[in-house]
Amino acid sequence: LAETKSTNSKTDGQKSIGAAIAGLAVIDETNFSPLISFFRYFLEAKQMSDDMEDLISDLARGNITTTGERVLMVLANKRPQQPHYEIEHDKEMLLSIFWNDVYPALHDELIVLLQKATMIIADLPIHVANRDSNYFIDLIINLQQTLNRTHKERRIVQDFLKAY
Repeated sequence: LAETKSTNSKTDGQKSIGAAIAGLAVIDETNFSPLISFFRYFLEAKQMSDDMEDLISDLARGNITTTGERVLMVLANKRPQQPHYEIEHDKEMLLSIFWNDVYPALHDELIVLLQKATMIIADLPIHVANRDSNYFIDLIINLQQTLNRTHKERRIVQDFLKAY
């Protein structure tokens, strides 16, 4: 673990906050603070989702994201005598740890982040909500659909494996 470079010195959402600028360009001063909060929650969820997708390639490059860090912590607990990893040798174990030990909690965290982002949009004054909320709601819906597909595919694979 000590040989890898951790990239999570900032929260996942902070790394992506620049993506919020386009959406904030159309907002008046009164609603700026709630929308910054929206993007913190949404972008943290988006970054976590991306990190889940890129887990193996990130680990292969030594890029330790929050997701990778969680997987490596479980790996270290499962085999304390050999906590380091080699992608070619340990890929299946790393993926198994991700899907069985790390994913369930990450999925729940992502849902909470998206719920918080949705509540902020719902609380915007009606003039802002009418003008801008479709953009923000579409962001949430697209990510939620991705998470739902991932969760469904995981469940299908688990059911298949239980049958055999």
